[in-house]
Amino acid sequence: MQQIEHMANQLNYPTISVIQAMPSKPEEFNRNLHFNVGGEAYMIEWWANLAYLHHKDMIVPFEHVSRQGTWPNGAKMNLQFYLGREVCCVIKIEDYPQ
Repeated sequence: MQQIEHMANQLNYPTISVIQAMPSKPEEFNRNLHFNVGGEAYMIEWWANLAYLHHKDMIVPFEHVSRQGTWPNGAKMNLQFYLGREVCCVIKIEDYPQ
């Protein structure tokens, strides 16, 4: 399972608008990371053994997130969420210029 700091780092991208960043003081710890991509709101709920991506009425459990390009949608950059070694969700965060 990734550390919450690593997940927050994966959200550090020009096309991602982080609404709620990580608190600067340990006593202000929050399990939720709120962000927008393309006008859509998302929230990551982090726990020590599993995390959950919330979007509208959908909840996707995952263990790892990374920024990667092209697969499966040919985008320049995606957020790819993994449960084990399987991709369970992909959010396109940047297209190639036309």
